[in-house]
Amino acid sequence: MKNCVLRIVIDTENEEIFEEIKKQFSQLPYTENFSFSPAIEHERYAGYSQFSSTVTIAEDHIYDVLDRISTHWMTDDEDGDIEAETDWYEGKLFHPHLYYILFQTL
Repeated sequence: MKNCVLRIVIDTENEEIFEEIKKQFSQLPYTENFSFSPAIEHERYAGYSQFSSTVTIAEDHIYDVLDRISTHWMTDDEDGDIEAETDWYEGKLFHPHLYYILFQTL
C-alpha cells in the first residue's frame, strides 16, 4: 500500500457537488482511508474551489486508479515515486465538475 496525496480544483463552490465528488473518490477500487480537507475558495479562479485529499492505494494498482479518474495524465515516475497531473482540457475526468488534479505518492 502506498500513501498518496491529491490536490484538486473543482469549477464550483457548491457544497452538494463537493460532497458528491468526495463520495465518488471514496468509492474508487484499490483505495483505503480517503481523507479530505474542507473545500475553500480558489485563490485565482472566482467561483472555483480547491481541496486536498490523502489516500492509501494498493501499490500495484496506482495506475488503475489514475485511469479511473482521468483518461490522460502527465506523469513523472522517478525512483518509485509518482507525480501526475490532469485537467479538464487534457483528459476526460470522472466527474464533470473536476477541473484540475495533482496526484503524488509519498
